[in-house]
Amino acid sequence: MPPPWYESNLFWGPVALGAGILLTVVAAMKHDLRWLLWLAWPSFVFAFWTVIKCVNPVRVRRIAIGACVVVVGTGLYGMGIWLRIPEASSPDALFQAQLSELEQLEGFIGMKNESELREVFGFQRLLSVNLWIWRSGLAPDKYSPQEINAIDAYIKSNVNQADTRFGVTSREGNIPKFTVNKGAVAIITLPKEYVAGRATLVRFESSMILPSTVRSALLELDQTITNDTSLLFDVMNEKVSQNPDNLIFDNDPHSRFFSAISNTYWDRFTSLRPSTHKVIESTRIYLKVDQH
Repeated sequence: MPPPWYESNLFWGPVALGAGILLTVVAAMKHDLRWLLWLAWPSFVFAFWTVIKCVNPVRVRRIAIGACVVVVGTGLYGMGIWLRIPEASSPDALFQAQLSELEQLEGFIGMKNESELREVFGFQRLLSVNLWIWRSGLAPDKYSPQEINAIDAYIKSNVNQADTRFGVTSREGNIPKFTVNKGAVAIITLPKEYVAGRATLVRFESSMILPSTVRSALLELDQTITNDTSLLFDVMNEKVSQNPDNLIFDNDPHSRFFSAISNTYWDRFTSLRPSTHKVIESTRIYLKVDQH
């Protein structure tokens, strides 16, 4: 006698093949296979039932089957949670994040005039501090021992930047060494305001959510700041080579050398406002401000 239909391979073979094709197509279109876990649930339960159906008495068999249903279902549900794909940020969420970042950027540089921008990036302090430091080297007799110690402490507690145009880089073993050219100003000390301003700018430049056009404008601003920093080396070396008194008496209002370096530096200084204006304009274009 042939086996009943529900035990026939002739029935279950084509059904399994058709179901496999159907599930493959659905899974490919939905891009999420976790729903197949619900189909695995009855499959596991049926497999356990083939073992449990021989258990006696009937009451124990029913309890065992119920336990299998609960345990398998709970396990598969937990696996589905574990395999959950993080939801991608919606366009609205991304735009809100960009808007928040742009608002921070506006507060940082967008609402400031030229003088305020120079303060943000510490240029006023950069000039005065390094004139103070290098003046003590050229005219130490103008400073008390306590002032010299204060200058040394300031230098050690802040970041220093060297310019290889005015010195020679070498190595002693594994230790790098920088030798300043005779009579040259090759190292400047960066005040905390300068370091903090540059660090904030770099954070915006490397933002993963700011529009590329805004980040490009920020890089232009960064280059302007770099050029203005290098300018300090140029002006100090030029003026010191002409006459060391240009540096020694730069802060003496009664001297004919008063502000010799300061005035030259600010005359040649590249304004920061045009670069920040480009940042603002790129932001307005991205936000389509004034466009109808």
